[in-house]
Amino acid sequence: MKYYIWFVFIVLLISSFGCIPYKRVVYFQKTAADAPDSTYINQDYEFTIAPFDILSIKMTGFTNEEGQNVLGPFNTPVSATGSAAGGAGGYATGILVDKNGAIELHYIGKVKVSGLTLEQAADTIKAALSKYIITSDGGITVNLKILSYSVTVLGEVASQGILKADNEYMTLTEAIAKSGGVTQLGNMKTVRIIRSDRLTKKTTTYRVDLTTQTPVSPILSRLQPNDIIVVDPLRRKQFSTASQIIALLSTVITVPLLIISTVNTINNFTK
Repeated sequence: MKYYIWFVFIVLLISSFGCIPYKRVVYFQKTAADAPDSTYINQDYEFTIAPFDILSIKMTGFTNEEGQNVLGPFNTPVSATGSAAGGAGGYATGILVDKNGAIELHYIGKVKVSGLTLEQAADTIKAALSKYIITSDGGITVNLKILSYSVTVLGEVASQGILKADNEYMTLTEAIAKSGGVTQLGNMKTVRIIRSDRLTKKTTTYRVDLTTQTPVSPILSRLQPNDIIVVDPLRRKQFSTASQIIALLSTVITVPLLIISTVNTINNFTK
């Protein structure tokens, strides 16, 4: 009997030391000085260019007598894979928006694009280009694409990491799905979106309940570049390590106790 008493005592001792404090498994915890979280709402967001974005620019519509695109030197180069995004190394093929919000184009020079949508920036570039190239029909086309649009997903998802958007549009549900979904230890009722305004640099934390249908809406769950999505763990995660230790310890201790009990039983019968 005394062996079982010791077993219970050791299990309780391991439980007390094996529990992981909840504060040690949660990302980006708030302090008293931080602003309270906000419920995520539709902000009617439209992507605008900001300093340090990387853009792909393609201009067409004006050819010479040989049929060559005269605007080719103005375009950003294309990577070896055939895509301006070019995978992990694709950023080198784009044009960087400098800290003052401008890009520098061949022959044209500096063009301010910060704070503009992609469509507005394309019109601005076209206007700047028209000062140097004059066509009879004015049929110059300027296409812009953002290459550096990415979000970060952390916490209780199958695969944490940085996700690159194929264009200037990504939703929360897309990001969660691309991360393999929420794990069994993830709290789907209080998923956080930590957002720093790309122009004002003000940081706001929003909370979204994935157990409702609201995040399904492409409008209500649209993300912005550099958003951080955090799936917090459930409270029971802090007991997971202790449970594993207890299970292992139970096996290690139970087997010898069973052997001892069996030997004692045999000895009692042989007396």
